[in-house]
Amino acid sequence: MKTETNEIDKNKDMTFTGHLEELRQAIIISVVSLVISAGSCFYFYNELIDLITAPLMNNVKNVELIFTSPAEAFTATIRASLITGLIIVFPILLNRFYWFVAPGLTTSEKKLSFPLLFFSYFLFLIGIFFSYYFMLPFGVKFLVEFAPKNIKPMISIGSYISFSTTLILATGLVFELPLLLIFLSFVNIVNSKKLIESRKYAFLGSFVIGAIVTPSVDMMTQCILAFALYCLYEISIFIIRTLELKRVKNND
Repeated sequence: MKTETNEIDKNKDMTFTGHLEELRQAIIISVVSLVISAGSCFYFYNELIDLITAPLMNNVKNVELIFTSPAEAFTATIRASLITGLIIVFPILLNRFYWFVAPGLTTSEKKLSFPLLFFSYFLFLIGIFFSYYFMLPFGVKFLVEFAPKNIKPMISIGSYISFSTTLILATGLVFELPLLLIFLSFVNIVNSKKLIESRKYAFLGSFVIGAIVTPSVDMMTQCILAFALYCLYEISIFIIRTLELKRVKNND
């Protein structure tokens, strides 16, 4: 305990300029990593566009992707490259964030940070895959096939890329919910009892978040995300309850 206190006091001695320098380095490394990653994705833009449009082309018959302005295909490819590049370098962004806040952490908090960082990226990837393989195919199929039969589906590449990348990235970020709740439990803001008592509000909130995050008025897609969020909430309760019991056992 004394060692951790001394470590915190030592970290407080870092000047404001030193913190700004660390922040500047973190931003530079993050931006450079994103540019390199996005540039690499843009280099393979044909394969990238095929990958992103696969949920539409493989699940909806007689659909055509078009562009309605000279720059639309280019700007859509830029957006797809940036979002994909962000997904790839997400571990680096987490790592830079950790090294920026690390001076203010105690030894025990630092030991806890590494598994939390891994868990964070794991949840982010689960959200990405869940959105790409389940929500996006179901959503585009439902929305396109809902149109009257005498209307031919011709979707602009810009609108599709905007819809799909927003849904994929937002779902990945929303899947960080368990990590957020676990962190709040460690700083004694919430506990398993409070979370259990708030189940009905969490259930309602899941649908509200699902409606906000989903970039369409498709109720089915919103419901899928809402149920996934509520399942994550229940998983968070289980994890937090397990950690609380373990903490009590260690104290005994």
